[in-house]
Amino acid sequence: MACASLLRDALLAADDVLHQPGCAAVAARDEDHGARAALTAAAVATNTVVIAGCPLHNPNGKPYIAAVICFPNGEHTLYLKQHLHEGEEVYCIPGCDSGLIKVNGTRIALAVCADFPHPSHAATAAAQQADV
Repeated sequence: MACASLLRDALLAADDVLHQPGCAAVAARDEDHGARAALTAAAVATNTVVIAGCPLHNPNGKPYIAAVICFPNGEHTLYLKQHLHEGEEVYCIPGCDSGLIKVNGTRIALAVCADFPHPSHAATAAAQQADV
């Protein structure tokens, strides 16, 4: 229960829950927003990897749809959704880098929502020798 409570509190601190796509540009956070620190603290305290979706500020235009990945050792990284659903391009832009993390020796290829069904996404994961 303590783990769930820490994660709940971190997510509440993040305040990045969006109910309308048009809010993405307003709610987009810089990478150094306090939400990342709260999620990282929860990952460290619970010895788990925490992955949370969020809009991410893009200084060159529309925000990204991102996942912040926080590790139990205090490190973090980001994954930017590469394939947008129809209509999302109005509010966001796609990322271009594949995301691969390693957890307990398992190579995990990250994907967000519309990334999953794209054959190119699976092909990249296979080329990176992802286990998952």
